Amino acid sequence: MCTERENMEALEIDQLTKRHAALSAEADAVRKRKEDELEPRIQVLSQTIEEATVELGQQRSLIEKLQFELTESRDRMARLTESRAALDEELASLTSKHHKTKLDPDKNRKQADIVQIAAHNLE
Repeated sequence: MCTERENMEALEIDQLTKRHAALSAEADAVRKRKEDELEPRIQVLSQTIEEATVELGQQRSLIEKLQFELTESRDRMARLTESRAALDEELASLTSKHHKTKLDPDKNRKQADIVQIAAHNLE
């Protein structure tokens, strides 16, 4: 025998179950609508991230290339500076020889001309 109280509780449980189902369906519908609204933005952001990642890779490659070129340029500059110092020494030596041979032009005229031409070519 079902009492009136049991009938009332069963009815209340039935109503709560229906209300729960309705709220769950509404929540699912809202979630689906929000997902649909946000999907285009998510796709745009994903594409932007992919493009930024590609560009970042290109920029890193360019930086590595420029760093390598900078190192090569510094090395070349160091070699050229050393070469310039050696040429300056040689020029000073030839200039000194030129001045010594100029002191006695008749005796060393031919040798002075050769040294002068060599010094001029080094400049």
